[in-house]
Amino acid sequence: MKIGLALLCAAMVFAPPLLGREKTDIIVMKNGDRITCEIKGLRSNTLYISVDYILSTLSVDWSKVDHVESKQLFLFRTQDGTVYTGELSTPKTPSQRPKQIEILEAPESKVTLERAQVVAMNETSANFWQRLNGQIGTGLTYSKGNDSTQYNLNSNITYPQERWSAGASYSSTFNSNTGASTSKRNELAFSTQRLMRWNNWQYMGLADFLQSSVQGIRLQNTFGGGIGRIIKNTGRTSFIVYGGLAWQQINYHAFVRA
Repeated sequence: MKIGLALLCAAMVFAPPLLGREKTDIIVMKNGDRITCEIKGLRSNTLYISVDYILSTLSVDWSKVDHVESKQLFLFRTQDGTVYTGELSTPKTPSQRPKQIEILEAPESKVTLERAQVVAMNETSANFWQRLNGQIGTGLTYSKGNDSTQYNLNSNITYPQERWSAGASYSSTFNSNTGASTSKRNELAFSTQRLMRWNNWQYMGLADFLQSSVQGIRLQNTFGGGIGRIIKNTGRTSFIVYGGLAWQQINYHAFVRA
């Protein structure tokens, strides 16, 4: 468990995140505004961008966009399950929002999709380390009155590719106060999924390791896998049916009676 946590945290600390890539994308709004930014992704009718002089990610109404220009790589997922990787551009539309998205997969290969076909678009990179996406959050509370200490940590990291992805997450909580038993909970999980040759079909695998003093669990190991099909994916709604098998082993703490 400690080794897994060390590797996960090291990857988050030392892997240059996508947040650091150059902000050279161009968005031209219907009112003539021209924004130089980093396009983070597209979901439903919302375009997410990052601007140098603004700390948080901005949400842009897609219906107000005239056209976009970018030389960066993106992952595009469509309703029928097809996935593309390439540069993004949209034909100029003087009076309406962009109805088509052009994907430049190679210098001589261009794919044109109707906007309604694209359910998700996320930034990516040809560089291994820049493909990694991760986040980490922690909190600590101490109360002197009853000598109470509460601590929590949540972290995850993912690596997306065109037809497969892998991820890991780690969470830890600790509670201690006068007159009550100290409680601890640690969980480390790994998962991976891959699209099959039939669009909208995919298989996945998982491994989960849990320690919980409240439940009296010294170590719970879970390994599983299955096959699933995307029934509906519109960007707003995603419905996936999975079927598979899992194996679990639980080792409990030994309690000594007085």
